[in-house]
Amino acid sequence: GDSYESLCLVLNGNYVRLATEPFQEPVTGRWINPICINPFYIQKNENGRNTMPSLEDMFFIAKMLIMMMEAGDGSGSIASNLKKVTVPVLYEALNNFYNDWIETHPTDEPRFSDFIPFLKETNYQEQSGAALAENLTLYYGKGPFAALFDGFLQVDWENDFTVLETQRMAKSPALGVVTLALFRQIDMYCKFKLARSRKKVVAVDEAWSTL
Repeated sequence: GDSYESLCLVLNGNYVRLATEPFQEPVTGRWINPICINPFYIQKNENGRNTMPSLEDMFFIAKMLIMMMEAGDGSGSIASNLKKVTVPVLYEALNNFYNDWIETHPTDEPRFSDFIPFLKETNYQEQSGAALAENLTLYYGKGPFAALFDGFLQVDWENDFTVLETQRMAKSPALGVVTLALFRQIDMYCKFKLARSRKKVVAVDEAWSTL
């Protein structure tokens, strides 16, 4: 219930309220817009140019996309639409997308909507990429969860104290996917940006639901 906000202010930290749509703070009356945690974000090299995600990263994104499809709108699973070849279809689409993006947009940040055309063009005999794109419509474009996933990365990890408040998403079917996307970003930050001499503690409340 925003119990960490005062401590975050004292430490000049970063207090991120995760939500699927704009909301009004009851105390200050100000409007807060959703923060995007772009799962398609990739690292840049020392020259500021995009680098190809690792095999591990692409499989992670593929599994996250499957988690999105299985979560649906929370009213029931759509896992029956998925086949044994779903992961290979997603991996091929991701591989084609990132290879093309790095060549044609060497310094731009890729987004969810940028990936969808590549998914629609990837079709196997048992699994249509277009069908998978339909299963993901809640998470990109004008979908109800698009503000969280389809945009540029807005979370700043370079603070002494960062809090990600998830209370407004407690009952959302997207919460597990949000947490998973945040795990990946924390992992990338620790690997590629955090100075070796600097120590950080990461505490994830209610992580069991995602794990």
